[in-house]
Amino acid sequence: MTHTAPTIRQPTPPAASLSPVHAVSALLAAACTDPNAPTWLPGAAAAIASWHQQARATDDARIFDLTAQLSTLRRHVRRHVIQAVADGDMQRADADETLRGWGMDPTPQGFDVAFDIPIRLTTVASDTDQAWAHTHETVLAVLSILSVAGRNATDIHRGHIQPFADRTDNAGQAQYMVTGTATVRVAVKATGTPAACRQARHLLRDALAALAPSEVDIDVDGIHQHAVEQCHIPLDPDTD
Repeated sequence: MTHTAPTIRQPTPPAASLSPVHAVSALLAAACTDPNAPTWLPGAAAAIASWHQQARATDDARIFDLTAQLSTLRRHVRRHVIQAVADGDMQRADADETLRGWGMDPTPQGFDVAFDIPIRLTTVASDTDQAWAHTHETVLAVLSILSVAGRNATDIHRGHIQPFADRTDNAGQAQYMVTGTATVRVAVKATGTPAACRQARHLLRDALAALAPSEVDIDVDGIHQHAVEQCHIPLDPDTD
């Protein structure tokens, strides 16, 4: 009797024998249900990209379906990869290489961006120390309500304190013009330092513009970035 060795079938990519649109649908379904990163996905993505190019070149109506479904597939793959990094199952460098292979941005890093904001306040006090103490307290109170996601500590730095010679009352209280600098640190996630700085500046300017009018004069146009460094911000598969 002759025994025939059983044939071992290799897993076949869903995209191998289907029309382009149906193939993308099959890949999308697999990406949603397979708990492990399928080894055939990168090759399948290349095939889809090729179909996408052909459809674009021939003005094929399928281009719309392919574009939409490939975009959805990429989002699922990105979520899967970032979840693997967050769970400690994949190194960030490997994840970034995978995402770039799919034509996507790498995983975002955390950045702490520090800005100096010029401030000015007119106050009445008995001396310069009291004038600064009032300014410091008032500026902290105003900036404490800044609505900036990821905002860290705010520091107030003393500048010039100039009394108005002709504005002293009978009790010895004088009016002072006080200037200083408020340093605000904004934590953001971005794929690089330039993007992080742009995002943090945009968030800070919008938050300052939304503050209610107060006795503190904040020079929004005078914001100066003076430091940026990486920090740890956990990855979120749903938003990153």
